[in-house]
Amino acid sequence: MKITHSELKISTLRLHLTSLLHPEIFKEEKKYIFVISHMRCFSTLLCHILGSNDQISGYSEMLHPYDGNSDLMRLRYWTYLTQGRQNKGNFVLDKILHNEFTVPEAFLKDQNFRFVFLLRKPEETFSSIRRMVKNDRGVFNGWYDNQQLVLDYYTNRLAEMENECRQTNGNSVFIPSERLIENSESVLKSLGDWLDIEDPLKTTYQMFRYSGLPCFGDPSFRNKKMKIDTHHMVNTTDHCASPEITAIAEKNYTRCYDTLSSNCTCIN
Repeated sequence: MKITHSELKISTLRLHLTSLLHPEIFKEEKKYIFVISHMRCFSTLLCHILGSNDQISGYSEMLHPYDGNSDLMRLRYWTYLTQGRQNKGNFVLDKILHNEFTVPEAFLKDQNFRFVFLLRKPEETFSSIRRMVKNDRGVFNGWYDNQQLVLDYYTNRLAEMENECRQTNGNSVFIPSERLIENSESVLKSLGDWLDIEDPLKTTYQMFRYSGLPCFGDPSFRNKKMKIDTHHMVNTTDHCASPEITAIAEKNYTRCYDTLSSNCTCIN
C-alpha cells in the first residue's frame, strides 16, 4: 500500500504523546547531518547510503521548516517512523532541497551539526528533471518542463546554498555530485572520516519502507540496483534549454561551486 508524505504529518499533540510513551527517542544525545542540495543531484542516493549505516538514522526529506529545537525533536520522531520505528545510531539525518525549508543560523554554526553540500552541473540537472516528470505517454507535467521556471528554481536554490554555507563554522563539506558516482569509494571513505563514524560508508545501500514513494526522494529509486553504478547517471541528450538559459545556469553554477569550495571542506 502506498503511503503519502502527508499521512505521516507529525502534529504537536502526536509528538507530545510519543515523548511520554517513548522518551528514549528524544532524550538520547544525538548529532545531526543535513544534506543541503537541489533536486536531481544524487541526494536520494547519498541519503540511502548514509541511512544504511548503523550510526545514522534517516534517509528521506522531512519537508518541514526548522525554527528551533522543537523541530529537531520532530526530526527525531520522523526518522523513527520512516525507518521502521528504530532509534539507532548517534546521528539523525535530514535533507533539504527547497528554499521553504531553510536552516537557522544557530544550527549552521553549531558543532553538533554536520552539513553536506551537493552540487550538480546544470545541463545534467535540467535533463534529469525532464526525465523524472515524464509520464508513460511522454507528456510532461507541472513546472518541470518550463525552462524559465526550472532555471528560477535552480538559481534561487544555489543562492540559498551559498548563503547557508557561508554561515557554517568548519562543520560543512562539499561534494560535487558527479564525484559521488565517478569516485564513489574514495568519496565515501573521506566523508566517513570527516563524519568520524566507526563503520565505513559502503557503495551498497538498503531500501527502506518509503524509498521511492512520492515526496520521499527519487521516484525511480525502487527501479535501481542497491549499489552505486553508472545507471545513476543520466543521458543529457534530451536537455533542450535555450543557449540564454544555459549560459545563466552555468554562471550561477560556477559561482556556487566557488563559494562552496571556499567555505567547506572539499571532497573530490
